Amino acid sequence: MISRIVVEKINSGEMKEDEFWFVALEFAKVVVEKARGMFKTKSMTTTA
Repeated sequence: MISRIVVEKINSGEMKEDEFWFVALEFAKVVVEKARGMFKTKSMTTTA
């Protein structure tokens, strides 16, 4: 879900939509890395 603050910045012209997508992409990368780390730890503990 997109935060209200980000939507307001896009609507007011403070943040361009392209900038938002760049931020969203970077956020997604971080989430994927953290999820991979969680699954690695979980699978290592279940196999040990």
